[in-house]
Amino acid sequence: MDALETDLRDTIHLHYYQELTLQETADALGIATSTVKYRLRQALAELQKNATDDFASTKPRFNTKAV
Repeated sequence: MDALETDLRDTIHLHYYQELTLQETADALGIATSTVKYRLRQALAELQKNATDDFASTKPRFNTKAV
């Protein structure tokens, strides 16, 4: 999560970790509910991309030659 921009990280924290509703999250951040939804989608997409990239870079390489 450290790789996320502050606004995305704050939105994730309030909604998922503090378990605020979309409206409560929007009120706490002073933004529209639609912006909360957008930020959540953006943050989850970035986290998924980072996880996929991390997995691909640490994927073990197996020797496929028969022994």
